[in-house]
Amino acid sequence: MVDWTIFDGVQLIAYTLFVFWQPFPMKRKEVEWYRGNVDKFKGVWTLARVPSGVFPVVWMCLYICIVAGITLFAKWTVDADHWVWRTVYSLFFVNVLVSKSWTWLFFTKRQFMLSLMNGIFLAATAVAMVVCVGVGHDNITEMYYVPLILFIVYATWLCYAIFLTIAWWVNMPEESEKPARFFTDVVQGMTKDQLRMSRAIGHVPVAFAETGKGK
Repeated sequence: MVDWTIFDGVQLIAYTLFVFWQPFPMKRKEVEWYRGNVDKFKGVWTLARVPSGVFPVVWMCLYICIVAGITLFAKWTVDADHWVWRTVYSLFFVNVLVSKSWTWLFFTKRQFMLSLMNGIFLAATAVAMVVCVGVGHDNITEMYYVPLILFIVYATWLCYAIFLTIAWWVNMPEESEKPARFFTDVVQGMTKDQLRMSRAIGHVPVAFAETGKGK
């Protein structure tokens, strides 16, 4: 039986806060938009008709899986200098960070193409975590299969999420914004913010700032 320490508890809390923190939570109007369109899918795409109420439950379970998986992996890893330890941790942090932008891209910006690219990256990194734990299990205790199963559950849903995103891209092309428009809006938003800041600190004339805001 592995002994748990105060440090292990601190790690668990840190992992939980990191995974569950959402910078772009879904808004009510975005949920209503989803509900108003999901029933339009026909044929094979009916497999993508997931009720909106399923997502909070599923992602709550997935977050628990990924937090428990990385916590147990950290606890049962024998050699922190081994490539498995470094690789799995790197994949975990990159995966979770990138996942924070998916809701914003899909629901807020309706960038289905960028959401799909985001989802493919998430699924690929999650599958890579599974492969690393499976291949390098000799450097972990005999309980390696516990985090392995938890990572598999997480990776499986992400693979299914790719299908969901493709379904929306194919069936709702009129709802999807062009990627070029997305990057244009981002650049324009940054420019306007810079002008407002410059005006506030007095580094540019007021007339110039007003002209920039109107563009």
